Amino acid sequence: MRFPIHFFCSTVLMFSLGLLRYYRILPQLLQSSTSAKTAMEEFCNKHQENVTFYKGLIIQSSKLNTLVCLAPKTGTTNLIRIFHASLFNTNHSVQENAKWMHQFDRFDVWSKLYPTLENFTVINTPKTLSNLITEKRLFKFLFVRQPLRRIYSVYHDKFNNTSRDSKSTYWVDMRRLILKQMNKSNDDLLDFRTFLQYIVHSISHGFELDNHFDSIYKLCGICSIKYDFVGKVENMEYDGPKILDQLRISHRLTFPSRQLDDREGITMTDDDILQVFRNTLKNENHVQILIEYFLKDFQAFNYPVPSIIKRLTTTPHCSTASLIPF
Repeated sequence: MRFPIHFFCSTVLMFSLGLLRYYRILPQLLQSSTSAKTAMEEFCNKHQENVTFYKGLIIQSSKLNTLVCLAPKTGTTNLIRIFHASLFNTNHSVQENAKWMHQFDRFDVWSKLYPTLENFTVINTPKTLSNLITEKRLFKFLFVRQPLRRIYSVYHDKFNNTSRDSKSTYWVDMRRLILKQMNKSNDDLLDFRTFLQYIVHSISHGFELDNHFDSIYKLCGICSIKYDFVGKVENMEYDGPKILDQLRISHRLTFPSRQLDDREGITMTDDDILQVFRNTLKNENHVQILIEYFLKDFQAFNYPVPSIIKRLTTTPHCSTASLIPF
């Protein structure tokens, strides 16, 4: 069977464009977690800040000998699947555990699995935390994510799809709160621009952000806890198995694929994401407020600071509150 020459040409062109796209994104995907941990340590030494933590996000297990900060939108749903399987499915094979983990969507993980993690203790007081952070035998880790990607993911995952999770009371109430804060009707669409404006408005007026899109720098006490490992969502296929090895459960489990919960399927580069934010907000002052708030996440976790961010954050400007028209 013969194929016309244009068929081969178009096929080669599509393949080449795919490779170009892949290698354009690849350097961002291979940002090492070792450099993230080093950057965090250097950041804390430089700034000498004793950052507090968000109650309810740091959990500890004596059985697994670990302490982890579950910063939302950093692969924590898969971590809960892993923890539950490692503690309760002790007789399952790798294949059986993989099949078991795939039967629980995000809603079930947090409504059914998380509440039954009896071997984990939720750290809610500074005193309890201070007693643990000096324990050298505990493996302390967290996962992080490029700040703008994390915000983008929250919107598409919680407000722009029809999953059971997005229809939960928590997110329905959050949608109403945002619309009310931005002087919109409950019948209005919560579009991405309104969501970003809400975050900018909250930052500029000193309102507390929801932990799903607040700074990980603030949530996880990164300068109070000496974390042994800092993984990146962008490197999950490499960093996930490292966690299993460290917890000594890799013989029974494989780390679930991000595709299990990754509904938004982000394939854009960091520069692409930034441009989406600029095009959506249509206001460089608002972009500046947003970037300045999350700048410590970029710096502490060794995420490249795009040139536009460097320019914006070095440009003199007036008080952020006076820049907000709403």
